[in-house]
Amino acid sequence: MRKITILMILSVLLLNAFCQNKGFLDYFPDIDKDTIVRTAQVQITYYKNFKESKFPVTFALRYFFDNDIKKMYGEEEGYNVDDNTYIRITYVKKVCPLFKKKNEDLYLLSYGIESILYLAIYDPKSDKILSTLVVSDFTDDLGNIVTHSTIFPNNYIVTTQINEKTYHKLIKIDYNTQQFIELKKIESKNNMLEYEKQFEEAFSVLGITKKGELIE
Repeated sequence: MRKITILMILSVLLLNAFCQNKGFLDYFPDIDKDTIVRTAQVQITYYKNFKESKFPVTFALRYFFDNDIKKMYGEEEGYNVDDNTYIRITYVKKVCPLFKKKNEDLYLLSYGIESILYLAIYDPKSDKILSTLVVSDFTDDLGNIVTHSTIFPNNYIVTTQINEKTYHKLIKIDYNTQQFIELKKIESKNNMLEYEKQFEEAFSVLGITKKGELIE
């Protein structure tokens, strides 16, 4: 019964989405080409916009969930105070567009799905997402596993992934190959540092300035 109800709700959402007049790219606001994006700061804006996001379900299903309705479902555990039991709650994942930036014939898109922020290379000619990259992950409620990135205008990305081990990555957005290419991955030797210091350490470890310039 629950699955039938969810499918009925989803069908209504899909029908409503078909009535939208805006195109796919129209939902992504433009960003200045010289902007340095720090996902730790974007996260604050993302939380504000997430609940109000009106991104059509049809677009989400087509571009971000491979037209697979099952991938749109998420599950979380809830507590029922009436009978002191835990229950599994099924919900439809919501997509929240953040920004877009054009590079010749391609677009760099930024968007969030639940507690993960992504970058994607989108080709309007083929109308397809060509490549995606996780640039921020704050799904762990306790904050033990965190990923944040700095995205530079010259197509370099510095990413720090804090888990049991901490890794710093230098990534290049390569529009020629239409891929996100990992140039360096270095394990931090100071895993006990505070988060902010871990993010600061990434630049010197990877040999790049806070302006995105490579240190020779």
